[in-house]
Amino acid sequence: MLSTGNQATVLQLNKSPTTLVLGLNGSGKSTMLDALCFALFKKPFRKIKKDQIVNSINGGDCVMEVEFDIGTHTFKVRRGIKPDFFEIYENGNIEPRHAAAGQKDDQAYLEEDILKVGYESFIQIVILGNARYVPFMQLDAKQRRSFIEFILDIGVFSVMSEILKNKQKGIVTSLDTLAKDIATNDEKLTLIEGFIKKLEQDRLKLTTDTQSQIDEQNKIIDGLLPEIEAVQTQLNGENERLIATTEELNEKATAQIDALQISHDTATEALESQIVDFSAVNNKLVGRSPVRNTLQQNLKSTQSTLDFYTKSDACNTCKQKIQADFKETIIAEKTAKIAEIEDCLVKLDATCEKYRQIIQDAKKTNADLQLKINKLASEHQAAVRAIMSESQTEIKTVTASLQVSIRKLQADLQTKQSAVSSARGLVKKMQADIKAAAVSSNIEEQRQKRLSFVATENRLDQEKSEAIETRHFYDVAAVLLKDTGIKAAIIKQYLSTINKLVNKYLTEMDFYVSFHLDENFTETIKSRHRDALQYYSFSEGEKMRIDLAILLTWREVAHMKNSCSTNLLILDEVIDSSLDHNGTDFFICMLNQLGSNANVFVISHKNDAALDKFKDTIRFEQIKNFSHIIGDV
Repeated sequence: MLSTGNQATVLQLNKSPTTLVLGLNGSGKSTMLDALCFALFKKPFRKIKKDQIVNSINGGDCVMEVEFDIGTHTFKVRRGIKPDFFEIYENGNIEPRHAAAGQKDDQAYLEEDILKVGYESFIQIVILGNARYVPFMQLDAKQRRSFIEFILDIGVFSVMSEILKNKQKGIVTSLDTLAKDIATNDEKLTLIEGFIKKLEQDRLKLTTDTQSQIDEQNKIIDGLLPEIEAVQTQLNGENERLIATTEELNEKATAQIDALQISHDTATEALESQIVDFSAVNNKLVGRSPVRNTLQQNLKSTQSTLDFYTKSDACNTCKQKIQADFKETIIAEKTAKIAEIEDCLVKLDATCEKYRQIIQDAKKTNADLQLKINKLASEHQAAVRAIMSESQTEIKTVTASLQVSIRKLQADLQTKQSAVSSARGLVKKMQADIKAAAVSSNIEEQRQKRLSFVATENRLDQEKSEAIETRHFYDVAAVLLKDTGIKAAIIKQYLSTINKLVNKYLTEMDFYVSFHLDENFTETIKSRHRDALQYYSFSEGEKMRIDLAILLTWREVAHMKNSCSTNLLILDEVIDSSLDHNGTDFFICMLNQLGSNANVFVISHKNDAALDKFKDTIRFEQIKNFSHIIGDV
């Protein structure tokens, strides 16, 4: 960070009540202010852009950490640049977000719920330096009021005032809207009452006219019902004749088909009886195959033995010579056996060929018979189709005239039934209309609407009364929340304490004037001769005394109110600016009297003349272009 390198620079803020920070210009003394402010508020103390905070040599890994205690809780805030990160730890663990935090982002949560102080107030109470610090006396009236409200923890009244202003605008708008709504509702109520009266007149006329139409339709229905009954009787008779004729013709065709089926079945059975069964012969043929395989294996084995004795004179196993008479005997035996086996094979082949011929002849005979059976079946099916076609033609011819008469009667019946159904539907609808008119759902709906408008009128009158009462309460609250109200009373209560503290600190710095701040935060400063002066009437050194006295006053008041109670105070080059030697001595003496719980850091780039007035001293130096704390002096 800035002139700090990639080695951690650790500064213990609560080590000593008063600490003098020394170093030449550019040695890195004020870096501690930038690090503290940026870690807590994402803003450096000096006016430096974010990308300029990172050390230009390292170019990244810029990390700032601040540890502090609030009550019994220990917090650690870590913020980094390149890469950017922001972490909050509580008692060693990542802060999980208290329920009070709601949807706040991390920075707002840190400032509002943990620190309870913002950047501008922080640099007025904790840090005093030339880079950003604007003395209280140089603030305008509005800024002074805002700061004092923060110190006295009464800023909530300003927030309440802003909220109240919005509510007052809202209540005025609500009253205007209510007035318009009441006028609109009255107009609607008048219109709907006239509409209800017209609906009742229309209902009476509709009931009378509809009943006349119902009577007319009932007469039409009474005339059609006897005609429908007569047509239905005639239609039933024609349908019975049609059914009887159709059944008679179907029975005739069925008898013909049954006779034809008997003839076909007889002829088919005669042909099927001639089919030859050759399965026994086929089984015999199949059974000869293993016998032939065995004979061929024996022939091959015997031939092998014969070849051995014919070509060899000695045994292959024992290498002994074979006797000639034994050899001739074996050859004769094997030759006779081969001839016997070959004769058996010839006879077996002849038998198998005979069986094959028998099977082939049987298959041919059966195929011829199957062709005849198939032909007979085709002829039978053709005959059946011819009978059925002839029967259907006859049925169509005989029933055609009956069907014409039936269709005519059906059409006449359907016409009369449709007329009756239509008339009944119309009667039912008209009766429903009369019933609906009697119930008068539309009228009831309008009456309900009227009741709704009456209820709305009552509700709007009630809301108007409540809004007027609320407006009165808001007006009273607005008076209380003005700058001249509650806040003025509280500020007035503390003004005497503030003025006493300022005068006390001025006296301790050997500056004998009477300082007075009124309710409008306008200062009056009287000198020894009781001349009334303004802040800008004094020299820079005297103004510095006033600024320091006010700074210490704010810290004391904040501690009393617990609005911003802190043990830390950092003064950047204050004793190097406008204070003379005596003023510096008086001020350092005051710092040493702040108490053992206070931790004051005074940054100076001048000589070491004030060393003996501080309980601890640290020095910053640049070594190879990097800032280092070289230890206590």
